[in-house]
Amino acid sequence: MPLNLIGNLILLVFLIFYALLVCIAFTKRGLLKYNENLYRGVYFKGKLLIKKKIDLTNKVSVAILKFKRSQKMAWFSVAKPDLSSKFNNFDITLLNQKHTNKDHLLTLFNEEHAKKAIDFLEKNFSLKYEVYSPDFD
Repeated sequence: MPLNLIGNLILLVFLIFYALLVCIAFTKRGLLKYNENLYRGVYFKGKLLIKKKIDLTNKVSVAILKFKRSQKMAWFSVAKPDLSSKFNNFDITLLNQKHTNKDHLLTLFNEEHAKKAIDFLEKNFSLKYEVYSPDFD
């Protein structure tokens, strides 16, 4: 069935929308140092798409917070309702002097990648790696 002009325009809009969704699915997040400032970047095929400046005022240390997560497999729920996949998240967090103020920086799923990110932050900025232990006094 041939399409008229309006049908072709609607099809074109849906194709562009679909292409953008595919591109978003394959983006990666990372850290970027530019002009002595820290940025969180979104990358697609190694090219920087978007960057957001991270405020480092009153931030003196960085920590890795480890969380255990699980994800239910919806397509197996009828056969085995408790079937889930378990994994760890490693949240890189910026901390103030007393560890009472946390700012989430990045979430990674691999501990080695989290350690590389900590090394990057220690080498390029005046941040120290510390174990998270808040002092509320």
